[in-house]
Parts: sequence; C-alpha cells; structure tokens
Amino acid sequence: MQKICFDELLSIENIIARRAAMELTEESAVRMNVFQIDSYGNVNIKTDKERIQEPDVLLKHAAKAGKAVFTATFTSGLHPGEEPIYEIGEGHIKVLKEGNLRRFVGQVDSISFNGRILLEQGGQIIYVTERCVFELTGEGLLLTEIAPGADIQKDILDQMEFTPLFSENLKQMPTHIFKEN
Repeated sequence: MQKICFDELLSIENIIARRAAMELTEESAVRMNVFQIDSYGNVNIKTDKERIQEPDVLLKHAAKAGKAVFTATFTSGLHPGEEPIYEIGEGHIKVLKEGNLRRFVGQVDSISFNGRILLEQGGQIIYVTERCVFELTGEGLLLTEIAPGADIQKDILDQMEFTPLFSENLKQMPTHIFKEN
C-alpha cells in the first residue's frame, strides 16, 4: 500500500486516464480535464485565471465524435498542501485527506460545455474520477461505477453539492487500474 498525492507515480491522474481510456476508441470521443461539473451536466473547464477556446468549439468537437469523456479528481486543492491524499494499491483506493475544493457543484461558475445539447443530439457524456464514474442522462448525472474501497457516502455524496441519480446496475470500477504496474 502506498500513500500518494495527485502528482506521484501511481497517481490519481493515471488511474483516471486508465479508466477514461476504456471509453475511448479512435476518433469516437473527445477527452478533456475539467474544473467543475454540475447536476445538469454542464462543465467548466477553466479557473478564473485561465482562458479557453469558445464553448461552441468544444461542443462541435464532441458532437462530431458523438461522445465526450470529461476527467477530474473528485476534489482538488486550492493551494499546495490542500490537495487530497490517497492510499492506493492492491486494487483499491482509500481517501486519507480530502481536498478543500469541490468539483461537483450546484452550478458551475462558467459553462464551457453544455452536456444537454450533445445529449439531445444523441451523444454520450461520461465523467470519470478516481472515485467513480457518472453518465449524463435526461434526468441528470447518473452514478454508474464506484471505485473499490471508496465509501459512497463519505467519499462521494458528502463531497458533492447535489445528489446524483444511482444506476440500478451500479458497478465497481476495474480493480486493475488501482494496482501498480
């Protein structure tokens, strides 16, 4: 078992990338890291200090691909020392310390991507974190997978500003993505 922060070798970023890769096929999806996600599937991909492409450019790329896969850590840190700390290994994850910045918010600060538009065009929108996976439905964000070792109440629901929908077929994320290579 290994205690790690976001930027270390068996990093949360690598776990998220491994799980997101399962959703991607050549030219079938657009993958992008995000800053905030809300219950309507809206995404903010920037902080106040960053500038991005026009939001409709993102939508055009996602519409062409038919699928958007957004990735983020479940919480983050505003400053060094405020980021989450995890214990990862042996096929599971344990949150040792929460980040002080929530990603799943009641309303995003700025809409960079409106998930409803792609959904109405028949597209699929997936949100992958180190703790769980969501899919956007017509009713809102649907929790479809949970990481082995994650506590659904403490590590997921208590860290969100809204309550997601729950899949009747809630699955466990693959354990191999939580193991050292």
